[in-house]
Amino acid sequence: MEYASKIITGEYPIDKFDEFVEKWYASGGEAVTKAAGEWYEKIKQ
Repeated sequence: MEYASKIITGEYPIDKFDEFVEKWYASGGEAVTKAAGEWYEKIKQ
């Protein structure tokens, strides 16, 4: 969350986004992304 906030506010350059994604997936982000996608599919119908 810290990375995303700092990228959005300009404290970190946009080039840090790839690093953010790597850290996201390394800390379980893939499972969170999958769960969010499944939830969205259920509610959009």
